[in-house]
Amino acid sequence: MKNNVVRQLIVNYIFVILLIVLSMSLFMGVIDFANHVLAGNLVKDRYNAQMVVDQDFDAGLLSEIASVNGGVYFVDESLQVEHFMGIDPFKQRNFDTAGWTKFLTDSQKSGVPYNINISYSLQHKGWVMVVFPTSLRIEFGIVRNLEYISVDRQAVLSAIGAAIISLILFVSLSVFLLSKFTSYQFVLPLKTLKTSVSMIKEGRYDHRVVMSASKEFTDVADLFNEMAAQIESKQQKLTSSEQLRQQLILDISHDLRNPLSVILGFSSLLKNPGLSDEQCLQYAAMIENHGLRAKDLIDQLFDLSRLQSADFHLTLTSVDVFEWLRKLIASQIGVFEQGGFDYLVKISEGRLMKSVDVFWLQRVIVNVLDNALRHNRPPLTVSIESFQEGDVWVTRISDDGIGIDPALADQIFDRYVSPSGGSGLGLAIAKKAVEAHGGSIRCVNREPKGCIFEIRIT
Repeated sequence: MKNNVVRQLIVNYIFVILLIVLSMSLFMGVIDFANHVLAGNLVKDRYNAQMVVDQDFDAGLLSEIASVNGGVYFVDESLQVEHFMGIDPFKQRNFDTAGWTKFLTDSQKSGVPYNINISYSLQHKGWVMVVFPTSLRIEFGIVRNLEYISVDRQAVLSAIGAAIISLILFVSLSVFLLSKFTSYQFVLPLKTLKTSVSMIKEGRYDHRVVMSASKEFTDVADLFNEMAAQIESKQQKLTSSEQLRQQLILDISHDLRNPLSVILGFSSLLKNPGLSDEQCLQYAAMIENHGLRAKDLIDQLFDLSRLQSADFHLTLTSVDVFEWLRKLIASQIGVFEQGGFDYLVKISEGRLMKSVDVFWLQRVIVNVLDNALRHNRPPLTVSIESFQEGDVWVTRISDDGIGIDPALADQIFDRYVSPSGGSGLGLAIAKKAVEAHGGSIRCVNREPKGCIFEIRIT
């Protein structure tokens, strides 16, 4: 991977260098074209020192030069300077030989802010200088004399060739080193991420990425760690759910095996022709009871599946929930008395209309009551209290039994959790049905003993 990245970066850098060279060549071509377009059209080209010499310092010509912001000087053979007309940027009025030579040399160098044109006048024995201020000048280029061959040509070409080779080597080495360095900044974080992905793939969901890199990579690492944490959490829940599912299968198998064994056993006994009518009725009743027990378990599985279905919806009916609850509790009195349990009912005498699905709300109340009766033994008092709190219908079902194991307090409504080792489907169904109504259900231990189930529906 690293070599591939290095190669790609080298190609990218070479491409960028070629673009830079091409851009510079194009720029130089544009400047050269501009110079050709401007050639002969600037005042420095229209007025020069030779024109002044040829017209013998014509006053009209000097005035024209001055009018276009130019200046005219005359330097005699004694190197005395006379300013005739126009601008006067050079205040020096005499030169010695070395100074004059330096002035002539410097006037042709790049960077001088004036265009200086010089011509010698034989008639007046001196030099005429015409000066114009420079507007803007970009000077670069390669000069070659095609008319005469210089004796230094080979040496110059060798020096230029060596310079070009050195430049190419330097650029190539720089590109390679820069590519290596840049690739290291990319490859190391990518290798770290690749290793982390491999570890997650192998099931090590507790692994986290730790790296020191650019913000873009650290942002990716943070997102990866968040993803890994979510996967770890979901995996833990999945593992726990799978364990509970397996336990549920064992519990359901056990719960179904017992009634089925009884049903099969008594069914076999009913084949005995010597049974009395009383024995036949007794065996039939046993078969019916255990059949109903198996059916109840299957119905609970079916009901929970319905509640969890994406197509599930409530069949709402507007009812007076206090009156409805009184009738429901009245239908359960026989269950309390048959089990030897005491009960205390306190339902508001007022009227509270709610849109509810009475079938599922009945399952909620019956399942909570069944949970209290099934996990406790007499003597036991079950209290049912229902009242209005603002717009909320509150129902509390409490008992003075053994209470809830604190370790199961947060899981009591999970579908595979049961304090007594059963299927735990009853309370799971109750929770789903209440939440389908937009309400909530919770369970807390009661002091000094027992527990309270509170149902709240808006």
